[in-house]
Amino acid sequence: ATYWNAVYDDTAHKEWIVDPADVMRFLPPRDERGVLNILEIGCGDSLLGVQVYDWYNKNQAEEPVASVTCTDVSQVAIDRLAALQAVEGSRQRPLLTYQLADATDLRASFMTGQFDLVLDKGCTDTFQF
Repeated sequence: ATYWNAVYDDTAHKEWIVDPADVMRFLPPRDERGVLNILEIGCGDSLLGVQVYDWYNKNQAEEPVASVTCTDVSQVAIDRLAALQAVEGSRQRPLLTYQLADATDLRASFMTGQFDLVLDKGCTDTFQF
């Protein structure tokens, strides 16, 4: 966490490795099974979680059909992401959350089977740090 806190303290927001739009095309379609619970590991300060949430919950008049939990080992990244979303717009996203969590020990933060889909835009590349 110390390494990544320093990285996010010293750099401006940017999308690492791949643009969120490139990830979106691989998402499974919306369906009628109820709320889809999505976990994003190693979110950093990427807006992928916001974009995934908005894609699944296109119709603001309806109840959300997906929840997205964005996690990172860096509290600096989590705080920055929450601030970026606040600036990004006034749209309410009641089932979009940010949580400090270690992707190498998710059982410490979540129950087995809690999520239907896990997203990783580049987290596994960072395990070398």
